[in-house]
Amino acid sequence: MDSDLQLEKSKRQANPACPKQQRTIGFKRHVLEHELEITGVISLCVLVGYCLGDPKAIKCLSLSYQVGTDQYDRGVDDYYFVAFWVVTFTFLCAVAMRFFFHPVAKLFGIKSFSKRERLAEQGRSFAYYTVFWSLGMLAKILKYLGLSLSCDIAFGLFALSWPITRHILFTSIIWATARKNAEDTRSDEEDEEKDRH
Repeated sequence: MDSDLQLEKSKRQANPACPKQQRTIGFKRHVLEHELEITGVISLCVLVGYCLGDPKAIKCLSLSYQVGTDQYDRGVDDYYFVAFWVVTFTFLCAVAMRFFFHPVAKLFGIKSFSKRERLAEQGRSFAYYTVFWSLGMLAKILKYLGLSLSCDIAFGLFALSWPITRHILFTSIIWATARKNAEDTRSDEEDEEKDRH
């Protein structure tokens, strides 16, 4: 039902005078509406191919170009590995948004699809940063394992990424959400005013 509302809204916004633009918007909308299914099928096909021994699927799930014990060089086959994990993480994000964050938003009484979608996107971002910020703790573990250089590199990366995500990205998200919420509230009030007249 929610996707029907979005579809109807996007149809009204599309410019019927430009069929090429309408086809492009239609394709993009179709891909976004079905990102869960598309990325899920791709990930599943790769996993099945891996189980059946397909060489390309094996490239997607294992590092190539081993040059020593726990040492790898880079090469063209690394694109398979990276692409698979991009698709798989996109699938996991779509699953979290559709089956966890959207129902939570409904539970809290948020009726508008766009507002539930915004809450789902913010919830996904929050979950992502909670998991990956906590990986900064692994730098400490590396030191206890005697891997001082790895510890220094991991801590340096964490020290660089934390202020950027905390003071730039996080505040940008908060500001954009607050501004968008104010715009939506004004728009909702204008719509209610129009409906009354």
